[in-house]
Amino acid sequence: MRRTLNHTAASFNQDTGGNVAIMFAMSFFILVGLLAFAVDLANGFSAKQRLQDTTDAVALLASKDKSLNTPQKLESAAQALYAATYPGDTGVRIEIQDIVRDGDAVTVVTKNNIDTFFSGVFNKKNLDVSVSSTAVFGKKSLDVALVLDTTGSMGRPVTGNSGQSKLEGLKIAAHSLIDTVEKMENNDVRLSVVPFGQYTNVGEVHSKAGWLDFSEVPEDSWTGCVGSRLNGLDEISTRRGGKVPALPTTSCGSELLPLTSDMMRARSSIAGLEPKGWTYIPSGVTWGWRTLEGQLPVRVKTPNKKAKHKKVMVIMTDGQNTRSKSELSHDGQNISDANSKTARLCERVKTDNIEVYTIAYALDDLTTKNLMRNCATSASKFFDASSAAELKTAFEKIGRSLEVLRISA
Repeated sequence: MRRTLNHTAASFNQDTGGNVAIMFAMSFFILVGLLAFAVDLANGFSAKQRLQDTTDAVALLASKDKSLNTPQKLESAAQALYAATYPGDTGVRIEIQDIVRDGDAVTVVTKNNIDTFFSGVFNKKNLDVSVSSTAVFGKKSLDVALVLDTTGSMGRPVTGNSGQSKLEGLKIAAHSLIDTVEKMENNDVRLSVVPFGQYTNVGEVHSKAGWLDFSEVPEDSWTGCVGSRLNGLDEISTRRGGKVPALPTTSCGSELLPLTSDMMRARSSIAGLEPKGWTYIPSGVTWGWRTLEGQLPVRVKTPNKKAKHKKVMVIMTDGQNTRSKSELSHDGQNISDANSKTARLCERVKTDNIEVYTIAYALDDLTTKNLMRNCATSASKFFDASSAAELKTAFEKIGRSLEVLRISA
């Protein structure tokens, strides 16, 4: 009898083990399914954002060009722009469902049928994303800050030891954006150029400015470099918070250019960029923000019609933070602190209703790529450029999207 009971108990244990295996298999299957769904959902969201940006551009193009006055002309122009935006992409099937002009307004409705990565195992091989956009071309004023990494690494080629430097590629790319700006039918577009490295050079011309503190360096030997205010005031864009420390450092790059509508001055500023110093991204973001606020380094009049005024910041870097803030200077090496400060500044800039585009240029560091991706206003406004050609394409796309900011929903 005892042996029979032991045998029964053993059989029960074996059965229980089988149940556990079945439950584990089912749980694993469900977990994989949820993961697949999450990946494809994220991919769908990214595809929808990209389609929205492109559809906005199509609507704006059509609203500007009054010669597109028939459904056939509208659709032909739209198809051409979609084809240019999605060159050679696989798994993309864009369908213009409706495009119509009503006076000065053009409305475009589109659908993109995209391939799924994993959901095919659940018999869901593709996903539909639909968007619509209505544009009325206007003349909204626009301020754009180009915050550009000009550290020493920018003086080297993208790959190898020979060929065009990364900085030369940047100059060509930035000029292409200025080309787009110059073609805009708007006299109220201004650019600032903010080169940054370990420090930012605000220019010796401001040596008599009341917002500078010359405790660290004699005024007559100052070369334009500034450090950071204390107690978090380095993360404030305005004059409020006290004076900015002038520093004696020689690790300063090219001088920044405040907002200007003179595109020749902007081109000259870009052409004069030189590679120098380590990387401290917060310095560039802070001063880009300050130029857009129109208070530092010089007071720039803000357009009266604030409701029709847009601010944009373009941040480009080729490397991770290699320096951090240390009191007034940027000589520390707490990279985690520098990254945290960069992230906080990005959030504050976006909270100030500034549209942020970011570009990682020939950048291998995943942490910094994610930092730049999160800094952008949306995922579609982050560009990962591995070459000078891709950098130029990124600037061209940003240039085209500047006009899209006049979209009226």
